[in-house]
Amino acid sequence: MAEARSQHRLGIALVVAAAIAWSTAPLFTRLLPYDSWTILFWRGLFGGGMIMVLMVLLQGRAGLRDLTRIDKNGWLVALFSTLAMIAFIPSLQLTDVSNVAIIIATGPFLAAALAWVWLREIPHLRTMLRIALACFMALAIAAMTVMVRRHKNTSMVAAAAMSTSWAASSAFPSPTEWQG
Repeated sequence: MAEARSQHRLGIALVVAAAIAWSTAPLFTRLLPYDSWTILFWRGLFGGGMIMVLMVLLQGRAGLRDLTRIDKNGWLVALFSTLAMIAFIPSLQLTDVSNVAIIIATGPFLAAALAWVWLREIPHLRTMLRIALACFMALAIAAMTVMVRRHKNTSMVAAAAMSTSWAASSAFPSPTEWQG
């Protein structure tokens, strides 16, 4: 039981560290005065080295064995990860970070579609509803953005105030929720 808790804590720490690393990647990529290939080289060298050191520290010789015994599926995972990395860094340099973030956010939808095609894995109804809701949200934001561009003389601050008020009124808690 203690081992499971320890693994759980380690998993949380690693997820937090990954989130921090991913969220700072755009900042550092934009700050560095180097081309994409130079950044990819040093990022890969230090990142790969750090991961290998952590594998050995956390798993000992088993971590090294994992590296030497990687099978074709591991090679495919590494290939797809490499391709994503090779596209990620230049995309951060060539377009707005927000565009990259939005496209990365489509990953779960694409994963669900690929799983359906390759694995014949039918998504749960709740997953499909979440996808539909996210697509609806994206369409609403796109429509709002076009309206802002089209009607530049309209007070967008007033529109934002109205928007948040409407959202609050649509989510007004019922009396049963007030009772705790």
